Amino acid sequence: SWSKNLELEHAPIGSGCIAQVYRGRLRQPAADDGTSDEWQAVAVKVLHPGVCQHIDADMMLLFAFGRLLSTSPSLRWLNPLSML
Repeated sequence: SWSKNLELEHAPIGSGCIAQVYRGRLRQPAADDGTSDEWQAVAVKVLHPGVCQHIDADMMLLFAFGRLLSTSPSLRWLNPLSML
């Protein structure tokens, strides 16, 4: 189980509109020489629920707006679809 190899703090150290970042420790398995496991400090980014669907919807809107702009002769020089 991942919980045996990863420890995360409960409070995030950073948060944004797409994800939160947590400080944690990742277990590094010991070598076969009998030494104990080592722990490495890590940062773990966890996406907010539903963020992929929001990004997909935003991209669909951008493409639709780009297609609309490309139909205007005075704005066609911008080539809006190539920017997406």
